[in-house]
Order: sequence, then structure tokens, then C-alpha cells
Amino acid sequence: MKLLLLVLASGLCLVPRAQAETTVKLSNVHLCCNACVKGVERSVAKLTEVTAEIDKDGGTVTFKAANDGAAQKAVTAMAAAGYHGKADNTKFAMKDDSGAKDEKVASLKITNIHMCCKACVRGLNKALSKVDGVTGNDAVEKVDSFTATGNFNAKALVQALHDAGFHGKVGK
Repeated sequence: MKLLLLVLASGLCLVPRAQAETTVKLSNVHLCCNACVKGVERSVAKLTEVTAEIDKDGGTVTFKAANDGAAQKAVTAMAAAGYHGKADNTKFAMKDDSGAKDEKVASLKITNIHMCCKACVRGLNKALSKVDGVTGNDAVEKVDSFTATGNFNAKALVQALHDAGFHGKVGK
């Protein structure tokens, strides 16, 4: 009987354990149109261990990943494609990798930002209107960069973009 229990117990050690799936939900993502949705889908298409559920109307993206590392890769890929969102788990919070300094500037170029259509540009303009000192910008649809002008805090501008669901970097 002891031998039978020992054999059964050792056999259980050989059974692969199911790995827990990692889920991360990003809210307040700028998803104004189907092209925005496709952009998020493309950003993670090569990540075989991740699936994305995108709710355009709710402005959310939920990643289901094989593990934490795969989930982080998806979040990073989405940011690199110009989208920003607030993660439901601080472990996967999007980083401010913009390069913006906490200082007043007269001009700031932002690159790698998603602006596929006129509604994206309107969303971006609405975000910039909330930044004290921004007086203009040259944002146009289907271009992944723009320059804001005025007398404003660079970090405040990036934060306004993040709050509106856009992610970008300070460019040259």
C-alpha cells in the first residue's frame, strides 16, 4: 500500500501544472475609430503568447498573456505604437519614457504617437488645450509626430497626452 501511494505521489509530480494566465486591462486608451483598434491589434500581432480584447466604445484594451513577461511585452508594444492606457495593476503600469523634462519650453516635438484620423487629431488638440501655455501645434492625421508651441511645461504636456490615451516621445 505504501508503495502504491509512493508511485501515485511521484506520478503527480510529473503532471505538468497549468500556468496561471496573466490578465491586464488598460483603460482610457484613445480608440476613436476602427483604424485605432487595428493599430493596437498590429502592435501585439507578433506576440504569440498574448491575445488582445479591445473595446473601442469603452476605451479599454485587455491583454491575456501566458505569463507576466508576455503581458509586459504587450503593454510595451502598445506604448511603442503610440497608445497609452491606465493599467488595472500597477505592476504593468505604462512607463513615462517620453524623455520630457519638468521645465518650461517654447516648442516641443512629440514622435511615435498614433494619429490615424481627424478624430485622433481632435482628441490630441483637446488634450493640448488643457495644458497651460500651449498656443498651437501642427498635428495632422496620418502623421506620427507633431510640434506644440507656446510657453508650457513639457512634462505637463506629456501627462495630458497620457490622460487622453496617447503615448509618444520627445523628438528632435
